[in-house]
Amino acid sequence: MGDLGVLHLAAGRGHLEVCKYLVEELGGDVNAPAPGVGDFAGVTPFMTSAQSGDVLTVKYLLDCGGDVTKADSKGRTVLHHAACKGVPVDIDCGRGTPLHQAATNEKDKTVKILLEHHADPNTTVTGLGTALMGALLYRSLKCMKLLIKGGADVNRRNSLLVTPLVFATGHKGYTNFVQFLLKAGADPNIPDAVCFLYFVVPLYLNIC
Repeated sequence: MGDLGVLHLAAGRGHLEVCKYLVEELGGDVNAPAPGVGDFAGVTPFMTSAQSGDVLTVKYLLDCGGDVTKADSKGRTVLHHAACKGVPVDIDCGRGTPLHQAATNEKDKTVKILLEHHADPNTTVTGLGTALMGALLYRSLKCMKLLIKGGADVNRRNSLLVTPLVFATGHKGYTNFVQFLLKAGADPNIPDAVCFLYFVVPLYLNIC
């Protein structure tokens, strides 16, 4: 059977303060796999935190570098462990949700797992917008297809007040993405809100 360390055990019980001491004072590794064989082999403290059901502990270990893509000996990631206990998969660690991070790093397999466990593809974060915009920025067509299939709104504006289609048409090298977005139902008639705010509104005010 895999041998769990003290950080594994503290994380698995949701003892946040103990986890902080072990990580910050003793240098505990949140991604250290349990050795041996059996059910716990390869399980990391980050994974056991997901089984605790304590969202604050999960968020803390995620902030400390918890790897959402790392798998245990049975191929289970932290997302699988979380799903077993009903832990929300839309935790925002300050850099977006796990879905945002996966989409902006072209991790289509992780995007697929997150969506299968009901991650919200339309959650927005400051400075980026939705995970769909993240996938577009990093030119990951695979992630975009998965997100749209999972219910992502192709017409939702990002933090710059533009839709994915407006962004794609305004940059070179995005022809394939423009074509895909149009096929997926992107509305070419939605105006660019930036232009509206900075040009139309001032013009109207001057006339009045």
